[in-house]
Amino acid sequence: MNTLQNRRHERLSIKLNQLQTELGKKIGNYSESEIDILVDEIRTLEAEIKQDQKIKQLETVNRQQKEHRDFLKDVLSLEIPKEDITTNSGDFHAVKIKKYPQILAFQKKYEYARLNWDYKANCFNEVDYRGKKYTILKPGCISSEVNYSPWESLQSCLEWHGFLIKPMTLKQFLNKEAAIIKESNRIKSEIEKANEKMKKLDVHFLERNNLIKKDSYNRGQTYYSI
Repeated sequence: MNTLQNRRHERLSIKLNQLQTELGKKIGNYSESEIDILVDEIRTLEAEIKQDQKIKQLETVNRQQKEHRDFLKDVLSLEIPKEDITTNSGDFHAVKIKKYPQILAFQKKYEYARLNWDYKANCFNEVDYRGKKYTILKPGCISSEVNYSPWESLQSCLEWHGFLIKPMTLKQFLNKEAAIIKESNRIKSEIEKANEKMKKLDVHFLERNNLIKKDSYNRGQTYYSI
């Protein structure tokens, strides 16, 4: 959220506090219509503040996703060594790395990045950076052994990692949010209906008397707007 948005958010918060204080004073002393108008103003302000919070969070997510995209783009542009050039501690070998100027430049740009050597596959297959693991090569599987191949594109690599290919717009986010909450509510409603049917079938009596068994199962997740 930029400076203008921060100032706007601050103004809205101050105004909301004022209206809430005013409402507390008016209850019992003013007409119902006057109170209704004040409540409507408060709800409108609360909705605006909530929208600003969503915008701020989306901007944070888009910024983080861009960092992932930029990092993976640099990783995939590297000529990955066919030999292990790391020490036992995981750092780059001071002498061996000099044969790979690209890797040396990469190390200077991303100081805390570490390439992980897969001894079974005999290749580098991961890079650690800021607590996140990135897969350098596309994992596949032949029998019980894992093999790796180059990614078809940056997009396929991003999709595999679960990163956004491009920034998410506010409209896209709100549409997804609305659809998810709608589906979540539908699932919740169906579960409640199913539970009522189970009660009518005396499921608890049967269970208590060992006439039926119950296994733990996933009842789904309930989602709420941020």
